[in-house]
Amino acid sequence: ILYINDIVNVSNLCNIVMFSDDTNIFFNDNTLLNLENRTNQELIKISRWFKLNKLSLNVKKTNFIIFRTKIKSINSDIKLFIDSVPITQVKETKFLGVIINESLNWSSHMHAVKLKVMKSLGVIRRIKQNVPLYVLRMLYFTLIQPYFDYCNIVWSLNKTTVFVELFRCQKKAIRIITNSKWNAHSRPIFAHCNILPLDNLSNFYVACFMYRCLHNLLPAYFCDIFTINANIHLHNTRQKNNLHIVSHRLNTRKFTIRFQGPLIWNSINTDIRNSDSLFTFKKKLKASFLSTLSITESSTHFT
Repeated sequence: ILYINDIVNVSNLCNIVMFSDDTNIFFNDNTLLNLENRTNQELIKISRWFKLNKLSLNVKKTNFIIFRTKIKSINSDIKLFIDSVPITQVKETKFLGVIINESLNWSSHMHAVKLKVMKSLGVIRRIKQNVPLYVLRMLYFTLIQPYFDYCNIVWSLNKTTVFVELFRCQKKAIRIITNSKWNAHSRPIFAHCNILPLDNLSNFYVACFMYRCLHNLLPAYFCDIFTINANIHLHNTRQKNNLHIVSHRLNTRKFTIRFQGPLIWNSINTDIRNSDSLFTFKKKLKASFLSTLSITESSTHFT
């Protein structure tokens, strides 16, 4: 890691994100032609850096992806090279266990999570008749819940069709571990097992992230992207102490933590938001979500 840490100084025109032995380079431009030319020019510098440091790049493990909106089509092919060897273009790639696709809608990752959950669910289904409920619940938190937890605030904000399918898998899981009927009403079962449904789980993790931001428990970069309404305008309204919700034109921005974070935070009860510690905040917030599960089904749009 120390040996390659100065690669970030190779170019001033790109943003380099490094993690262990995985390096990602980001370029942006207004036109594809300029993007292609500039990227190839900077790749020459990066290739030279490798040679000077007596390193070789595995081009077969190197690829590139063009991020764009779902409705925007690309009519021309972009050719990128390293030492005259072409780099493969892909529509999706995995970064730190999260699958990122070209439209940033996270459906590819959610589909992969669904497949993993279904495999684990098959294991639980085979042994459910031979073990008690507390063991099945423990297996749920061991084999299934980690897939829902990992990087949740990144991929769960976009409630696509795949998200709904993933939620159905979760409901199937809790019905299996409680030996409930296949069509049993799931919300009371969630409350009984002390498990948050996927939509509530998403809001829970976003709210915890926001609490850390507002109490300076995260790097300054995250803390600085949120502000209250009073810092935006001088109107003395009831919402002046709420977080300011940024405007958006595209859904790509709507389903990000920058937009959804303040939206979810403002919807939380003031008493919970004013908790003295993160532990207390989590405890109160989870209790609040669980208390609504057994009240009415109409409080959520999932069935």
